Amino acid sequence: MPFNLNLGKVHSSFRENTSAMHHSIAIAKLALLLATAAVSCGFFVVAHAHAQKSCWPRERDALLALKQGINDTDGVLASWQKLRHDCCRWTGVACSNETGHVTELDIGLSWLFGQISPSLLSLQHLEYLDLSTTSLLGPNGSSVFLDFLSSLHNLRHLDLAGTPYSGRVPARLSNLSNLEYLDLSGTSLHGHAPEC
Repeated sequence: MPFNLNLGKVHSSFRENTSAMHHSIAIAKLALLLATAAVSCGFFVVAHAHAQKSCWPRERDALLALKQGINDTDGVLASWQKLRHDCCRWTGVACSNETGHVTELDIGLSWLFGQISPSLLSLQHLEYLDLSTTSLLGPNGSSVFLDFLSSLHNLRHLDLAGTPYSGRVPARLSNLSNLEYLDLSGTSLHGHAPEC
């Protein structure tokens, strides 16, 4: 039986297979390029998001200064260490995911005692402050209401229940125009809380 070889068909089939192979290689390269870009972008987004959550050095220093005046026999503030740069991960501290500023300080119900540092004023983005059931006095050891708290204009929540503060509720408390919650129960403060 004679063998009939059609070189035109073989050449055409070879060209189609080569073209299909080049097409597959191009798609594989594109897929690899897209995967590399996705991994790179993902890494950038994760790294950037982590950088945003890290607290500001000035605010970390303010919290460390606050800790200096506090007697913490139970180790409530053990995570507050200079070597732990991200104060957003410290016990009782929460930060804005967008800015990294400290927005919450919750050390209430901890039985801490000592003196509160005016370094708290460096936490200008603070919205939530809970010092309830602590025995934290003013910077000079006074039990007079911490007047400087009236300068934390972003406060929405202030809980001083069960603290040793006494005297009149200061009129400057009206400076806290964003205040939604105020608890002064169990204190020796008297007078009316001004309208905010």
